[in-house]
Amino acid sequence: MTFAPNEKRRLADVLPWLAVASLIAFVIFAVPPGTLPFPPGAAYSDAAIAHWPSAYFLRHSVWAEGRWPFWNPHRMLGVPFAANPLNKVWYPPQWLVLILPPTPLLNLLIYAHLAWLGLGMAAWARDEGLHPTAAAFAILAWGLNPKLIAHLGAGHLDIAYALAWVPWLLWAAGRLAKNPTWKRSILFGAAAALLALADLRITFYILPVAAAYGVLKAAQIPGDARHSDAIPLWAAWGGSAALFFLLTAVQVVPLAAIGPSLTRALITPQDAAAYSLPASYLAGLVFPDVGGFHEYMTHLGLPVIAAAPLTLFRREGWPEKAFWWAVGIIGALWALGENGPLFGPALRLIPAVSWFRVPSRAWLVTALALAILGARGLDALLRGHSGVFQRLYGALIGLAGLVWLIGIGWAARIGLVTGELSVPVGVGCVLGITGAGLWLAADGLGAAVKTLPEATVERLIQTGGLIAAAALLVSLALVDRTLIEARSLAVITAEDDLILDALGPEPGLVYSPSFDLIGLAAARAGIDTLGGVDPFQLRTQAEAIAEAAGLELTAYSVTAPPLPLDSPDPIVARFPLAGERLELHERIGDDIYIYRLEGAAEYQETAGGASAADLLGLGISGVTLLGLAAWAFRRWLGARADG
Repeated sequence: MTFAPNEKRRLADVLPWLAVASLIAFVIFAVPPGTLPFPPGAAYSDAAIAHWPSAYFLRHSVWAEGRWPFWNPHRMLGVPFAANPLNKVWYPPQWLVLILPPTPLLNLLIYAHLAWLGLGMAAWARDEGLHPTAAAFAILAWGLNPKLIAHLGAGHLDIAYALAWVPWLLWAAGRLAKNPTWKRSILFGAAAALLALADLRITFYILPVAAAYGVLKAAQIPGDARHSDAIPLWAAWGGSAALFFLLTAVQVVPLAAIGPSLTRALITPQDAAAYSLPASYLAGLVFPDVGGFHEYMTHLGLPVIAAAPLTLFRREGWPEKAFWWAVGIIGALWALGENGPLFGPALRLIPAVSWFRVPSRAWLVTALALAILGARGLDALLRGHSGVFQRLYGALIGLAGLVWLIGIGWAARIGLVTGELSVPVGVGCVLGITGAGLWLAADGLGAAVKTLPEATVERLIQTGGLIAAAALLVSLALVDRTLIEARSLAVITAEDDLILDALGPEPGLVYSPSFDLIGLAAARAGIDTLGGVDPFQLRTQAEAIAEAAGLELTAYSVTAPPLPLDSPDPIVARFPLAGERLELHERIGDDIYIYRLEGAAEYQETAGGASAADLLGLGISGVTLLGLAAWAFRRWLGARADG
């Protein structure tokens, strides 16, 4: 079957859309409607203990209580709600909870953000002039990145939301650098603001990368290539920065005001370095950590690792290639945390860095850089920028996979390797298939058989790119499927529902020492719970909860009360607790204890209004949004008049 050149082009143009569809299909299969994501076999997920209750409380506060939720009196003796960026009160897509119940909302946001991620990477790739197959490769490499999927499985929905905005931020930065206009300045500032409102922690890593990327793109454009309607670049960047701060003031101002009162002020360098990436986990670049821990996930897909070095074979575009290699290396070194050379000195130089703890999340920057480099390496082959070195490289990758499979088979036959062989066999298969694809894309067969028609050679090159992209899709999907598990609400709340039945209709303030009743069941029942898991805690409340539990708050903890270092693992333990002000309310079976807290009223806050900082931030961002709406309306009227 043959195709005319324009017909082949149309077929190739479909590939990015197929890649986006693959992302959507995977996430719907992994998290079907009506379920929430969990790490496989785990007892807890942030989707169930944080995101669902937050969405429910926002909806309930507006529709049932007729107020905007600035304060939540039902958790941990009362906690700030709108000021907590993890609650997503100021993230516009979260407002759909006023229309949809929490579970359908979270499902929709997961699906929509993965689709938005793919579309953003497609838009960026189109602006960069990447071949459609290379664009599809980039979409799959970023959207099915195992660290992203592992965080989604852990219920870190806000991280998934934020990562969906990353390609759009790069797209906006590139367009602003090419032609700095006020419209593009607004687009860049708005994309950065939405990224920040989705997740401030990811913004800490991504925003500097996007800003540096914009500077790089601007430096590559000759001065005579500027458009007549362009404004000075410094003015465009200043406008973007101003808009970013104005749109995020609603979150940043109250957060800054309340910051000294939070337990995060107790963070030590050791706390900040929690979950530093152990160097041994770098082996995950080649050997995927099937079902592994999300903070230590380093696998990027063997086709990505194989294609990225192809950018080193040609000098064209070296500034951008060098930039992304530098970004990838810096991200990896930062992710090592206390095991590497960057995080410790940066923490000593800028103590505020401690607020952005868990340095292993910087690996997401490395994943982004390698996804882009892998796509650019494949793009060079598909556009005919290949030679003997590229063909030899592809052949060596394929040969390495074949040799690896033979070695594994021989070792297994004589008993040197026993047990599960799916991972090592999978590594060999993916290497072999990827190498064959890269060799074909580098015109390996055309160079070997000189008599092949030009159209056939072109077809083989395109087939090679498709093989590499398909190997990436299949290999990442198989790894990702081990990182996420879907559970229905009935399964999630089964044990908590038994406890709620025992408590009766008006239980008062309840404390479970084994961290039951900290999720959606308690939120849905509207009961007040003493303990919980939240990185955002008021210090006074945290100290009172610790005192009631017979403990002392001496360091930062995401749990209330703080877990003693010698306590049983709360994921599996059910244990009695002794505290001067704790009263045993009920015991269920042999291993579930429920406590009430005596005299909680002297600590508990019940105010539901906004603080001055809340109102100031809301005013700044509200006026900014109204100004943007007026500007857009004026532009629309002008366009209609011109038409």
